[in-house]
Amino acid sequence: MFVNPVALLLLSALLTSTGLSASSSEAFSRTPREVLAWAAEAPEAPKAALEILLDAIEVVVEANGHERWRTVLVYRVLDLEALPESFKEVRADWGWTSSRPEVQARIIRADGSVHWLDPALLVEVAAEELANVYSDRRTLRAPLPALAPGAVVEVEVRQQMTPWAKSGTNHRFALQNHWPTRALRVRVTAPMALLFHVTQTGASWPSALRDEGKRRVLELEARDVPALEEDEPGSPEDFPAVPLLWVSTAPDWQHAAAEYAGIVDQVLEGTHLETLARQVVGETRDAREAANRILTWMGPLRYASVNLGETSIVPRRPEEVLRRQFGDCKDLATLVVGLLRAAGFEAWTALLLTESIDNIDGAPGLRLFNHAIVRVGGSSPFWLDATAFDSLPAGVLPAGDEGRRVLVAAKTTERLERLPVASPEANRKRLQGRVEFSDIGKGRVSERHDREGTLAGLLRPLGSKGIADARER
Repeated sequence: MFVNPVALLLLSALLTSTGLSASSSEAFSRTPREVLAWAAEAPEAPKAALEILLDAIEVVVEANGHERWRTVLVYRVLDLEALPESFKEVRADWGWTSSRPEVQARIIRADGSVHWLDPALLVEVAAEELANVYSDRRTLRAPLPALAPGAVVEVEVRQQMTPWAKSGTNHRFALQNHWPTRALRVRVTAPMALLFHVTQTGASWPSALRDEGKRRVLELEARDVPALEEDEPGSPEDFPAVPLLWVSTAPDWQHAAAEYAGIVDQVLEGTHLETLARQVVGETRDAREAANRILTWMGPLRYASVNLGETSIVPRRPEEVLRRQFGDCKDLATLVVGLLRAAGFEAWTALLLTESIDNIDGAPGLRLFNHAIVRVGGSSPFWLDATAFDSLPAGVLPAGDEGRRVLVAAKTTERLERLPVASPEANRKRLQGRVEFSDIGKGRVSERHDREGTLAGLLRPLGSKGIADARER
């Protein structure tokens, strides 16, 4: 993002107009009387369960890549009955790359009384995960005391982060949420020696990027941010529904791709898959046919993701996957890549972000990717998703993958690519019905369902018995 002096002047004016200087906007620094007066500055309370007075994040990046995070959330309760449960408690997650959070909270009621969160009430529980996902991530949580209409809640969370990627890291910050917000602030500082990529998508709030001594400082603050509107039904999945700020310290995508390529190569080193590849692939020299034979052979496997420490990032070795008979996306993708390479074909693991917002182009780094698939080279290159081994053939991607930005983990990669999107004709469903009436007694009804592409993939995992059961129901 190109930042000129005008942007710096806009930011200075914004900070002055909000009255949120670096000192006065800090949580817990004001007296209860000052906090209540600040909350009452709005000419009219919004018609909502709460109003966010300040949503602030500060990140300090050190020369070794370690990060110190501080988040501050200050909000006023307007309707206690309608207040979401997530605002009735404090909650902070952490995993193998971050420290246990330090949390404090203060509640100031409308009568001026002050109530602090009792640290003894904080409990550690396993972080909530999706089905078939097991991890060592933890959640720290506790209920907030003395909530009432008109109360102002201040919550502060501090954490130390140790990014795992040596090529640099990337982050994204939401610049709007589902509640009206008086002030939203992001501040990131990093050594001058680290490259600093900054971009916004879906919005263009005033921001400033300046040098302070040997450090580079990014500041962004927005005033009177309206609540997000609900997405319209049928909106495109790649529509930027939430404005975001993207920040990266990685030099470029080439460094990120090369780092993960090295991780995959190290996992596959010494696996000796040649004999197994010959048994599975046979003598075919057609890459697509070879890939389909591998996907068919993977039938007894199942999807399960066990993320303990660095295994949330580093794939498991093929022999481990085959012994346990399960794996997640990166495990299964690495298994397919290993077998294809052992059979003499070009193949690489590829990383993508399977979310509605993947405008990640301007923020190189590995941290935000959450899915792995396979890129097969040769004269007619194609993609496959190894987690769909029981439903989709090689060259056909699940709908959630299509059109996403993808990073091929190869040392020759220089930029992101776009995954192909199947034409409407490729995903077709036909329904033929026939009704026969008899002169006497029962008639006869028959139906024929034909599906192609990803629609067919929805039925294949059921198998013949599952389809018969569905038909019976």
